[in-house]
Amino acid sequence: MSTSFKLPIGEIVVDAPIVSPEYKERPEENARAKIRLEGRILHRMDDLGYLDERGRLWFCGRKNERLETSKGMIPTVPVEAVFDEHPRVARTALVGLGRRGTEVPVLCVEMQPGERLSPVVEEELRARAKGTRWDGLPRRFLAHRRFPVDPRHNSKIHRAELQRWAARRAPDLARGGGE
Repeated sequence: MSTSFKLPIGEIVVDAPIVSPEYKERPEENARAKIRLEGRILHRMDDLGYLDERGRLWFCGRKNERLETSKGMIPTVPVEAVFDEHPRVARTALVGLGRRGTEVPVLCVEMQPGERLSPVVEEELRARAKGTRWDGLPRRFLAHRRFPVDPRHNSKIHRAELQRWAARRAPDLARGGGE
């Protein structure tokens, strides 16, 4: 497994004429989301990302959904992208079990219809991470029939609910027994 997960990732902040100057009558939200800099107002998106060498912005997931492990921060989207490419997998969701700072990475896996997460598929998934910075992740794979999602859009996974579900399925990791 990689010894460090440090990446050039930061919070995405928008600086443009279209940025609203404030949330009306919401001073706490203004203090959290608005940055005043040299007469401009910037807006914190609560998303993580980085700029590549060509200046393209790469989205890495929501800031509050990142994992904080003993080896560093792990963003969700780049990890899931490795495993989502498996032809028998519908989608994945990376969650952290245990205490913040020593979270253990667990990958929840929703399989394609008619497929199941078998030891063979798990080994194929582990092989997908070989040679990437995510080699050795996750510590465990958990099959989930259908992820809990926002009813307005099927792609917004309720990760807190999924994390609670995973903690019940892997109590040894939830107690901090995996790092």
